[in-house]
Amino acid sequence: MKEPYATNNADGSGCWLNAINLISFKYRLAENHAGIKMWLDEANLLNTRLPLALDVSKDVWPKNQYDGIFSANCVHIMAKSDVKAMFAGCGGILSRGGLLVLYGPFNYGGQYSSESNAQFDLWLKERNSVSGIRDFEWLDSLAIRGGMTLLGDYEMPVNNRILCWSKKRERYHEKQRDGKRTLTRAGIFC
Repeated sequence: MKEPYATNNADGSGCWLNAINLISFKYRLAENHAGIKMWLDEANLLNTRLPLALDVSKDVWPKNQYDGIFSANCVHIMAKSDVKAMFAGCGGILSRGGLLVLYGPFNYGGQYSSESNAQFDLWLKERNSVSGIRDFEWLDSLAIRGGMTLLGDYEMPVNNRILCWSKKRERYHEKQRDGKRTLTRAGIFC
């Protein structure tokens, strides 16, 4: 069985481990690893692994294929170039039918979904000029370039959302030739 891969800033991810029952969970930010290891030890979940440091724009991505990637509260604190690299990398390591799930605040049509998100975006940009709440449409275009299609967009508490994309699958057709049945690739579908 292929293992899920996840990036996270460790903010609120403990509840996801139990709720999703992932086989494996890995994290992005090395400075959070000690704290993550501590609550993983306390949770004693069998479906978790120790943190993995990964700089999406510099590090070599894993060679394995993964069935799932979960990222919480990351794309608004990353530079746009890093977000692009993350989507490209995720598209490369997701198995066909694999899921990319993002949690956080998102804009729609260039508009904030709430006044608190507008204030949060100002705070993010004051803290780091390359940060900011990302537009759903831009993220969706990156997912499409990475071979994914949107499965769902779900409202969550405190003006956050969950966006879920699936890596496109190849469709096969059964053919008869010389009395033998074969499967041939017929294209990509979701």
